[in-house]
Amino acid sequence: MCPYPGYRFYQKELNQFSGFVLKDEVMEMIIEKKGEEPLKTIARPITAANEDTPIIRLFSKLIERKAHIAIVEDMQVLSRKKWEARTKKLGLIK
Repeated sequence: MCPYPGYRFYQKELNQFSGFVLKDEVMEMIIEKKGEEPLKTIARPITAANEDTPIIRLFSKLIERKAHIAIVEDMQVLSRKKWEARTKKLGLIK
């Protein structure tokens, strides 16, 4: 059983989150006989922050956006993946 009250969903890769849904809202849609609706109808945007972001700055951003969750990204890993994708696209690496 998932210890979190929401489910994250992503685009093509696990590190490309596009939002999240709350389990209670999923259940509510099922109860209201709207279980066949796409997730995007109840999806919430996800806040992202660099791992070096000061806690108080992220807290302020979460309050401002009325958000409950944030993705913390390791910028070195993210930069490396973007570099690899660009070099593969250019045919510089396989």
